[in-house]
Amino acid sequence: MTAEELLQRYAAGERDFSGVDLSGVNLSGADLREINLDCAELENANLSSANLSSAGLGSAQLIGANLSRANLKEAWLESADLTGANLSGAFLEDANLGSADLTDANLTGGNLRNGFLSRINCEDANLTQADLSGSNITEAGFYKAILIGTNFSNTRLHQTSFDGADLTGSNFCGAILDETSFEKVNLTNANLS
Repeated sequence: MTAEELLQRYAAGERDFSGVDLSGVNLSGADLREINLDCAELENANLSSANLSSAGLGSAQLIGANLSRANLKEAWLESADLTGANLSGAFLEDANLGSADLTDANLTGGNLRNGFLSRINCEDANLTQADLSGSNITEAGFYKAILIGTNFSNTRLHQTSFDGADLTGSNFCGAILDETSFEKVNLTNANLS
């Protein structure tokens, strides 16, 4: 499906585009709030600055997609594959990213406050200056992730692994850290109080 066809059908009131192939399309800046793109193929799609608030993107393939500065507030991204995706500056407050794969993703400066991030895989991801405060991040993996200045205040980090991560200047104030692993991490100037 082309970007033009999707935008025309969306403008006509259609919202269910589950399973469609939109690989490589340019939907930069598009207003697609409450769209259903569950299981859609969006590999290398340009969704930068798009409004995807309350969108359904469960199990969507977003490998290498550009979602920089996108509005994903309250979006459903459970089990989505965001490997290598650009989510820098994205607004993901109250979003569900449970079991999502964010390997090698760029979430620099992203807002993930109050999100459901349980079982996410953030291996080698860059979350520098990201705000994850108030989120549920149980059983998650941040192996070798770059988490410089990341805000984890008031998060639940039960059985979460930060092994090999750079947590320089990160804030864990008020976080629940039971059974959390910090092997071979850089905690220079981190706040663990």
